[in-house]
Amino acid sequence: MSLSIIIDKVYEKFKSEEFYEPRDLKSGRLFITRLQKDLILMRKLLDDHDLEIDKRGWLVDEIFPITVDIINREKAPGNRVYVGHGHIQICVVYYGICPELSNFVTIVLWPKESDSSRRTYKKIYDLIEQDKDRRKVILFRKKYGLFPPNELHPFWDKEIDSIDKPKAVYEWKYCPYLKEVGDTITSHKSPVNFRKIFIKEDGRRFSRYVNFKVTIGRILGIRKDEVKILIPSLFSKNRVYVTKIAPSIYPKMEKQRTYYFLISERAEENVESYVEDFAPAEPVDVLAFLLSFSLYILHLGFFRLRVASEITFKRLFDYCVSKTTKFCRTLNASCKLWTPKNILISFLSPFFRMIGGNLFYVPYFLINLEDETLELFDQRLLQRKATLKVDVGLLFDKKGMLLNLKKLNPLYEQLRFFMELKKFIWWSEDHYRLYKNLLNLCMMSYK
Repeated sequence: MSLSIIIDKVYEKFKSEEFYEPRDLKSGRLFITRLQKDLILMRKLLDDHDLEIDKRGWLVDEIFPITVDIINREKAPGNRVYVGHGHIQICVVYYGICPELSNFVTIVLWPKESDSSRRTYKKIYDLIEQDKDRRKVILFRKKYGLFPPNELHPFWDKEIDSIDKPKAVYEWKYCPYLKEVGDTITSHKSPVNFRKIFIKEDGRRFSRYVNFKVTIGRILGIRKDEVKILIPSLFSKNRVYVTKIAPSIYPKMEKQRTYYFLISERAEENVESYVEDFAPAEPVDVLAFLLSFSLYILHLGFFRLRVASEITFKRLFDYCVSKTTKFCRTLNASCKLWTPKNILISFLSPFFRMIGGNLFYVPYFLINLEDETLELFDQRLLQRKATLKVDVGLLFDKKGMLLNLKKLNPLYEQLRFFMELKKFIWWSEDHYRLYKNLLNLCMMSYK
């Protein structure tokens, strides 16, 4: 029995407040045990933030609009599935990058059974047909269903649309929240972040629970079903990582070349990794990869938006240049252009912003907020405050103008929740050790 079938059973029982007993499970036992434990912990996290869920496990509270850049741009990535009581329905699942949730997400559709699913399916189908240059993303505005942390349902959203995208924010190569380096590439993610998709193999489609991550590295060896990659590390030896590879990808890769890799972890008999996509990379990409990953670690480790002063950013930049030089062995003439300012502008600016001499991580759903408001959010996070509201109930900006707490406070509370959720599903002991090493490197403190 595949893990996907057992995971289905776990979710069914959890909705009934029961537990699955993995007595006869030969492999994947730890995955199933942790899944059930983490489902309880995630429910507690929702309760701690006073967020309601309905009987399906969807968030009742309305959150910000979100966008998804579809990765599996197929016309019908689905199959007929048994839904109980002798009924078979057609289920279609798209997956992609969602910068607002800092995660990959799935969009689950039942086009034969639901008007909202049918509308969404047509919108995505038209996008695939017309948007050959991949310049658009799907927008969910309101009344959609979110099964946390990363499963979307159209539900009552009648305003679903496709909009133009700023490319860098959605490119899987650049998203800091999907990246892993040699220090962390083998770390285990929370099983609650695995989502069911349909994978095509030998002309048939199989349902599998998957998680996605991104890394960068040099190919050491390659066969038709497997690739050996050397991945740069920040504080340990560079990691030799072996993963499976689709036969269709094999002829396009070259040994000793450096690439970005989109890797899926599939829950099959056990959790196995596969290269889903790749893209050529240069030494400057390695530098930017290490730097953005380090800054994102500091963001979650500090649990605030401010990640580094200019001096600290320069120190971290110099360290990443050193690691890049050793990893790449030979550099081209463009390395003369490697400066903190140039790398910030060219690679980091979609996610990081310099504010008053400090570098801030700016979640995408807060991208339009003014610098002063982001500084306020950062200070309240530093003070471990659950709300923007103060004792007197009023807050003013630096010019003495009264702030619109009715508008800003929900954003702040959602920021806290999604930061905690991301740390819960993504952070591991490996990430914590790397965070402590980064603190020592930059001579930082928690204050």
